[in-house]
Amino acid sequence: MIEQERMAIIDVGSNSIRLVIYGIDAKRRYRSLYNLKIAARLSEYLNEEDALKREGFIVLTQVFTQFKAVLDAQNVNHVEAVATAAIRRATNQQDILQHINQSMGITIRVLSGEEEAYYGYLATINSTNIKDGLMFDMGGSSTEVVYFKNREIVESYSFPIGALTLAKMWNEDQASMKRIRHVAHEHFRQLSWLKKLGVPLIGVGGSVRQLAAVHRKRQQYPVSGLHQYEMTDTQLHDTFHYLRKIPPVKRSEIAGLSQERAGNIVPAGLFIAELMRHTEGKNLIISRKGLRDGILYDKLLQDRQTRRFVNVKRETIYQLMREFNLSDTYGKAVYSLARSYYHLLFPNDTDEERAQIEQLLLFSSHLRMLGHYIDEEHAHAHTLNVLINRSLDGFTHEERISLALLSSFTSIKRLRKKALQYKRILHGRWIRKLEILGAIIRMAASLYVTGREIIAKVELKNVGRSRYLQFVFHVKKGESYYFEQQHATLSLRQLERATKTKYRMIFTEEDQS
Repeated sequence: MIEQERMAIIDVGSNSIRLVIYGIDAKRRYRSLYNLKIAARLSEYLNEEDALKREGFIVLTQVFTQFKAVLDAQNVNHVEAVATAAIRRATNQQDILQHINQSMGITIRVLSGEEEAYYGYLATINSTNIKDGLMFDMGGSSTEVVYFKNREIVESYSFPIGALTLAKMWNEDQASMKRIRHVAHEHFRQLSWLKKLGVPLIGVGGSVRQLAAVHRKRQQYPVSGLHQYEMTDTQLHDTFHYLRKIPPVKRSEIAGLSQERAGNIVPAGLFIAELMRHTEGKNLIISRKGLRDGILYDKLLQDRQTRRFVNVKRETIYQLMREFNLSDTYGKAVYSLARSYYHLLFPNDTDEERAQIEQLLLFSSHLRMLGHYIDEEHAHAHTLNVLINRSLDGFTHEERISLALLSSFTSIKRLRKKALQYKRILHGRWIRKLEILGAIIRMAASLYVTGREIIAKVELKNVGRSRYLQFVFHVKKGESYYFEQQHATLSLRQLERATKTKYRMIFTEEDQS
C-alpha cells in the first residue's frame, strides 16, 4: 500500500485515552499503523461539582505530551481529537480545551451523546452485514444505544452511565445487584422504543469485549478474533454469574480478562444482561469497531451522503485484493467457470441457496491466489492461515471459515482434516457441500491455468446407457488446451470423490465465426 496521507484519531474517554494513527492510500484503503493507549481514568478527577481537578489537568498534559511526541515523529497530516462523557460533563470544559490547545496545539472536539452514538452506528454498519439491530457502546461514564432497521438509524440515545459509574455502585452483594438492576431499568423506561425490540444486540466497548473474551476462553472457541463473535442471552448470563462468583482479588487471573477491567466487569456485565433482557435481544454480537472507526469511516466516505459502504463483504474482499495484489481478471474468470459447474451440479437449489453459494464462489475465486503473495511453494496453506486468523468485516465466523476452506482448497482429505477443528461451527451437511464447492473451484482454476479464457461453454451430459456423466468443454476456435486438459484431469478426481460420481471429459473446438 502506498500511503497518500496519515490521519490520527485521539479518543479522550472517561477511562482511557487512545491514539490511533492510520495510513490511507489514494483508493481509500487504510491500515492502522500505531495504536497507543493510556489508562488516564479522567472521570476519577472530577470533583463534586463535576469540575476537572488540578490533578486531572496534570494527567491530561502528561498524556498529550506523550502523544505529541509520536505525532511529530510520524509525520501525521491530520489530527482528529474528540472527547466523550468525562469532558462533556466537566463544568470547566472550556478551560480544559483551551489548556490543551495552547500547550499542545491540538484542538479537541467534544462530542454530544448523539454524535457519539452516530459514530458507533457508522462503525457497526460498515463492519458488519447486520440488517436490523441495537448497537450499544459502553464507555466509562456513558452508554450509547442506536436502533437501526434496514441499516438506517431509527432511534438513538446516550445514557449518562457507564462501566466506571456502575463500578461505584457495586459492593459484591445482593443489594448491589438490586441497585444496578433498578438503575438500569429506570434508564431503560425513559425510552418506549427500547422495550421488546427483539433484534440482535451489537456490543461495542472494552467491557462487552472482555465478557466475550472470557466466554471464548472457557468454551475453547476455535476461531481467532472477537469481531462478530456471538453469544446467546443464556451464555451472557452464565458468563456474568461465573465472574460474579469469583473473588474480586482473583478475577484478574481469569483467562481472557485484563487486569484493567477486572474491577468493573461484573457490574458492567449485569447492566448489559439487563439491557438484553429488556429488549428481548435474540443474540449478542461483538464488534471491535467503535467510535474511532466511525470517525475514520466518516472521513473516508465523505463523498457519500450515507457514509456507508454499499456492500461490506465486497468492500472487505476489495481491500484484501489490494493488499495482496490479487488480479480481478483472474477472479472473474475462475468464478465464471465455477458458477457454470455449480449450476450444472446443483440445478435444484433454491434461489436463496443459489445466492449464498454464488457469492461464496465469487469471493473464493478472487482470493484463491492470496497465498502466492507470501510464498508460492506453500501458497494454499498461507491462504488458509491468513483468512482463518483474520477478522473479515461483514462475514460471520461460519462464513469466514467457509471462505478460507474454499479459497485454499487442494483436496477433500485436507479440507475434512481442517474442518474437524471447526465442527462446533460447521455442521456435517454443510461440510459435505463445501467439499463439492472446493472441488468445483479447483476444477475452474485448472481451466484457467495458463491465464487464458479459452472455454466458451461447459455442458454436463448423460449419454445413452453410459455409467459416466460427460463434461463437455467447448474450446474457443484456434485455442490450444493441452495444459488445461492436463490440470483438469487431476482436478476431476477431487470432484468425483466429492460427488461420488464418475465423469468423463471431452474437449471440443467451437466455431466462433
